[in-house]
Amino acid sequence: MPSPQSTIEFGIRCAKESTLAPYRTWLLNGPLGSGKTTWVRGFLEGLGGDPNDVASPTYAILHRYNLPNSCSLYHLDLYRLTPNEVMDLGLHELLSPNDYLVIEWAEVAGSLWPKESQILTFEYKGDQRSIIHG
Repeated sequence: MPSPQSTIEFGIRCAKESTLAPYRTWLLNGPLGSGKTTWVRGFLEGLGGDPNDVASPTYAILHRYNLPNSCSLYHLDLYRLTPNEVMDLGLHELLSPNDYLVIEWAEVAGSLWPKESQILTFEYKGDQRSIIHG
């Protein structure tokens, strides 16, 4: 059962992986309260940002976190959006090639994301939690 701390540590490892790989988009799927935003705290920390800056973007839809290397992490939450509204966001205009994108509730937009995106599925039943990579 992943604890909040182990979820953060996994996020840190994924950030390190992402800095060495050709992908910078992470798609997070799973129910409310399953640890998606906690993972983002670790991911931001792994990229050199302040994990205390992370808040769920459910109502703001998008948060941008500046990173020390002049790039950004965009943290998007699609929970309240329709597929058409996602298209209208114009994300391609925001992102530079060196930026990172993490999307909670990514399944809302279907196959809109780059094929090299990494997918994480967060699950929980009772007190049992898991994160499936791939």
